[in-house]
Amino acid sequence: GDLCFASFKALAGNLEIKGYRVDGILPPGFNPDMFYPSSPLPGEPIIGFPCALGAPATWQNEERYRWRVEPVRWALEAGYCVKLWGSGWDQVPDLKPYYLGPVANGPELREAYNSCRVILQANSDTYLHQRLFEGLGCGRVVAVRSLPDAGLNEVIPAGGYLFHDRASLEALKGAEPPILQGRADLARAHSFIGRAERIL
Repeated sequence: GDLCFASFKALAGNLEIKGYRVDGILPPGFNPDMFYPSSPLPGEPIIGFPCALGAPATWQNEERYRWRVEPVRWALEAGYCVKLWGSGWDQVPDLKPYYLGPVANGPELREAYNSCRVILQANSDTYLHQRLFEGLGCGRVVAVRSLPDAGLNEVIPAGGYLFHDRASLEALKGAEPPILQGRADLARAHSFIGRAERIL
């Protein structure tokens, strides 16, 4: 029969409730030929967050909305230069000045990542979101908001760092980005080809 994989633990549970047999967890992959360092790492603490805040699953869910907005405010308080992309940010009055509009997947998103020193990730379900792999692929530090579920058993590749409050996010201003060898390892393990090899 067909194999069924879920990209994160909570989704696997939802699929099983609907009667699917989940054969394993398979996080999203990324395209290392698309997401790579195209410019030097900025010296100043620029943090970027491509996030569809206006998507109904987030905009209409108070907890998911807060989970994404709160660390942006921490970043501003910590002295980061903030860049926001994606729907919804222009509807948040205090964050609208940092909104740079929508960003298309592909070269436009790659250049958005490369314009930053740090990429913010605040996913409600998993650490292993494609933003993590794409940001690391571009040679950027990725700041990953720590989830309360310690049973995720997800390993974040080198260059990705957990934070849980303003102080720990501020500390990442000087964090080391992934080295070239680390990027090669990332591409081998987390590219779409790497994901296909795991299935086979």
